[in-house]
Amino acid sequence: MKWSAAFLVGVLFFSYYMAAHAGTFESVDGFSCDQPGASPWTYEAYRAEDGAYLPMIFGRAPITELSRYGMEARYLPDGGQPYYPYISRFPDGLRGSPATSGRRFDAVTCWSAPAASKVRVTGFVELMGNIKWEAAGKRIRARLLKGKEVLWDKEVEGAAREEFSVDTDVAAGDKVRLHLENMDGTGGKLTLFDVSIDNL
Repeated sequence: MKWSAAFLVGVLFFSYYMAAHAGTFESVDGFSCDQPGASPWTYEAYRAEDGAYLPMIFGRAPITELSRYGMEARYLPDGGQPYYPYISRFPDGLRGSPATSGRRFDAVTCWSAPAASKVRVTGFVELMGNIKWEAAGKRIRARLLKGKEVLWDKEVEGAAREEFSVDTDVAAGDKVRLHLENMDGTGGKLTLFDVSIDNL
């Protein structure tokens, strides 16, 4: 009986360990409209004026109707900002956009580390511009952060594609975030991107 109990505990521990140390975490595979969900990935809007991360709430609207925050007044920017940051899944990857006018709101993809580990964070950011892929003269800033530590920082202009690969140590609960920031205050900041996190 004791052996059976010990065996069961061992199996449960092994299952937990394997879940916490899964080989690869893919932002595309982990995407969910449910916030929060079972995935370690979540989606946020970063309000620059006070450093707050607001949870995104996803609708079923087409791409021309940008997903918005909840209707609570604290989630809504002041008047004069008709477009809101959003992230959604498409067949070729995740697409997102920061706010395109008014106050600064970054579109943010966030991964929460399930356990302490050394990880490799890889991915790419490709500025598409508008839905017709017109990106001339457009500019965003893409930043990869662990907490407040900057792991990678790059301005992306035109139809450029920038790739990143960074190794870092994480503790359980650490948050690794990819920010998309509007750099010129104009529209047409649709961005194709992906983030992959591998345990080393």
